Amino acid sequence: MKKSVSLSSRTKRRKIKEELDYFNPLSNTYNHHIIPQQLFLESNLLNEIPISNSNSPNCQDNISFTTVDRLPEELNESQHFDFFNYNIDSLQSSLPTDTSDTDDSNNLLSSTSFMISNELAQWAILYNISHISLNALLSILRKHECFITLPKSSKTLLQTKPISLENMGVVDPGKYYHFGLKNGIVRHLPYYNNCILEQELKLVIGIDGLPIHKSSSLQFWPILAYIRPKSDLVFPVGLYCGNQKPSDSNDYLKDFVDEAKYLVLNGIQLKDKLYKVKIDAICCDMPARSFVLKIKSHTGYNSCPRCEIEG
Repeated sequence: MKKSVSLSSRTKRRKIKEELDYFNPLSNTYNHHIIPQQLFLESNLLNEIPISNSNSPNCQDNISFTTVDRLPEELNESQHFDFFNYNIDSLQSSLPTDTSDTDDSNNLLSSTSFMISNELAQWAILYNISHISLNALLSILRKHECFITLPKSSKTLLQTKPISLENMGVVDPGKYYHFGLKNGIVRHLPYYNNCILEQELKLVIGIDGLPIHKSSSLQFWPILAYIRPKSDLVFPVGLYCGNQKPSDSNDYLKDFVDEAKYLVLNGIQLKDKLYKVKIDAICCDMPARSFVLKIKSHTGYNSCPRCEIEG
């Protein structure tokens, strides 16, 4: 019978490491597959070694070693591989096949993409980014897999709706497009919240002309409006474009006057509320005023419509 030997804690750890390293070559041979648990059960070394929690370096314990039966050499590589493959297949078959996590991740990705699209659209509008620049930015971002769901075109990102040619008319010598007074009211009224105490909408209309280019005679004559008291929320009612101002102001104002008369007489229904509509003021500079009223220009003789004395 072997004599019991007293070993230090350092020697214990070294012996344990030697026993564990015995199995490492087998693990490396089979591409780091998981070693069957039965291989470790044959060794009772770890179970038979009492481990002391003492921190004293001079602490010594009695330890006895038992022999470990080696693996049979008759076990060839194909048997090992079959056993490992069997364990892997059984492990994969036991995994849950629930796709709820995948669906949640897809929903999160689409939600994040929607938020980024909205923020990009707000940024482009706030800083007046041109469509060409925005298209170039989208083309760069879409090269990264995180932004592959972004739209390719700036029109899709900004949700630019095509203009209906039904509202496009000819006003000699150019063209006129009528956006609609009612459409502007419906689109901007939610921004007023509690600013409108009475159920009456007081509209202020502005008419003026402006050149588009210095090197061209092409010009715009827009009809703009806002609802009191917020003068900063201006919306277009109509827009004329031509090489010169409209030949007849009656043709130019016809669509606006017809719609304004209807709204003043019948009001407008919004969210179960009937609002009265009132044209509170029409703002024009002197040239636009003489054009709309068909009177002499302000530099002409007897041009003031309020003066009774000629001069």
